[in-house]
Amino acid sequence: MIDQINARVKVVVVFLLSVVALLVFTACCYLGQDWFSKWHGLPMGGLLMLLAIPFHLQGEKRKIFYLISFLLNTAGMGICASAYYTMTIVPSALEDLLPALALPLAILLVTGILLVLFEEKNNSSLRS
Repeated sequence: MIDQINARVKVVVVFLLSVVALLVFTACCYLGQDWFSKWHGLPMGGLLMLLAIPFHLQGEKRKIFYLISFLLNTAGMGICASAYYTMTIVPSALEDLLPALALPLAILLVTGILLVLFEEKNNSSLRS
């Protein structure tokens, strides 16, 4: 599906999906601390990741299943990560987790901008 769109739009789509993944991961990591005690987030997160597999396999038939698989897998990883905070008894508030998103988002943004800029230069050199 993503192979069929032009490079500039592809960069934007990948950037937006990466932002969604980081936000879903962070939210599930935060919420998992409240929902599960001790290490119980690990099997639940693992279950969500396993549940993502059949959706991914159905993605060829209906593209929406790829998105569902992506979200289930990301949520499962966040819930698994929450087990670390629960087990170490280090409560991690949302205001502690959100600033940690700044660097990955900045790197993604710079990478996306560079890809768009070099795509234009690459296309113009191919036309000459």
